[in-house]
Amino acid sequence: MKKLFLFWVLALLSVQVPFVFSLNCDAVSSQNKDVCNEIIQMNLTDEEKLLLISNLDYTDNLQPNHFMVSSHNKGLTISSVPQGVQATSKTYIKNAWATIFSFSPSVYYNNSLFVPQESEVLTGFNYTLSLPGDYSSSGYPNTDGGDCKRVYAILQNTAKNNIFVNNLFSGEGKIVRIGIQNDSKITSNYSINFKLKTDHYKWNSYCCKKRYGICRKYCYSCDHRNAETIEESVSILTEKLVKYYPSDLFADISDLKVNPNSNEFKLNYSDSVSLQLKSSSFVFYKYAYSISSSFYPYNIYTIVANDLKQTSINNLYYTNNYIIVKDLSECYLIGYDFFNKVEKNCGLVNSKINLSINTDKTYYKLGDKVNVSIYPKNIYVNLGYANKSYYVKDGIILNSEKEYNKIYAEYNGEYSQKIIFIHDDSRLILAWKLFVVCIILILIYKIIKKHWRFT
Repeated sequence: MKKLFLFWVLALLSVQVPFVFSLNCDAVSSQNKDVCNEIIQMNLTDEEKLLLISNLDYTDNLQPNHFMVSSHNKGLTISSVPQGVQATSKTYIKNAWATIFSFSPSVYYNNSLFVPQESEVLTGFNYTLSLPGDYSSSGYPNTDGGDCKRVYAILQNTAKNNIFVNNLFSGEGKIVRIGIQNDSKITSNYSINFKLKTDHYKWNSYCCKKRYGICRKYCYSCDHRNAETIEESVSILTEKLVKYYPSDLFADISDLKVNPNSNEFKLNYSDSVSLQLKSSSFVFYKYAYSISSSFYPYNIYTIVANDLKQTSINNLYYTNNYIIVKDLSECYLIGYDFFNKVEKNCGLVNSKINLSINTDKTYYKLGDKVNVSIYPKNIYVNLGYANKSYYVKDGIILNSEKEYNKIYAEYNGEYSQKIIFIHDDSRLILAWKLFVVCIILILIYKIIKKHWRFT
């Protein structure tokens, strides 16, 4: 199992991921600590070791596990500045930082970060305040900067993180849901606004002892002199470019031909696909997946895809997307790409398909073309008309024949029929001729009868 793991991950080393890694086992689960320490001792480059370590807890190498990655990233508690993130400090605002950590779901492939139409942006940000302490003189004439007393009060201490998609506001907070329709620029604007009020006091003298109208002693009081307000702000912009992933995922079967000893059908798919039959299978893996870690020591995960194009065939014949297999009694089909999955039960034997046939019209003249349509499409059925059988799919054109009004179709024990009506013009012509002869005979009879009576 360990060798298989190393094979999958080392196969991905051709992908150059612009992330920061850490060569230690701090973020690895306890069950993989020993393997991690072994990797560190291996004769590999640091990049190879780091990639192996970051994938120890990720076992879904053949399909992306977005839930696992998202749960890991959202579950991290991040308080200090991560490695690779620049912090900003001013007089009172200290160690202010912000960055875009990840997109969920997302896949890094071919030097681009792909996201679907809807995803979540995970950001991180924080700062601290460095405030001076209040001052009070021990007594006259002691001062600090001319103040005998100084009192501070925070008037404003606010921070917000706004997310923009192509400069359009999308939301505020640490996790923001976004929607895109094309390749986009995602911007995080983390703004801090701080306002500090300072009250200054100074020594004022007053006469505290008089004699004969003359001040004999002066005393000093620390009185309010003035107040000033200091404002400080920090704005941190972080931008990420993402590529829109338009999904055209499909996985289905068509062109089914059911024979007594074998069954043939076409397997249609756009990405990775898994076809599981009762005693056989066909699997195509378009990509292999791993994860990268960034922002040490917190290790934010990102799924990385690399071309694989590996096919696994078991107990069936496959050529040019056509599959020939004996048993179709159990059939389950799964197709998936970076972000989507389709699953369907494709059992084709002893399953009702709502077979029906239809014709372009109901009444036909003898010898007319009868356009027959078969539903559902892309299946072969046994069709019968005028004591003849046909093995067809989608439809067929028949010649209407005398005294045959029923068309029927059969598929795996399921039947459907259509009744049509045939007009025989020859019978109508004969009836018309008989009618004309009768009229002529009646006229002759009346003429003869009238002439006979007259004579």
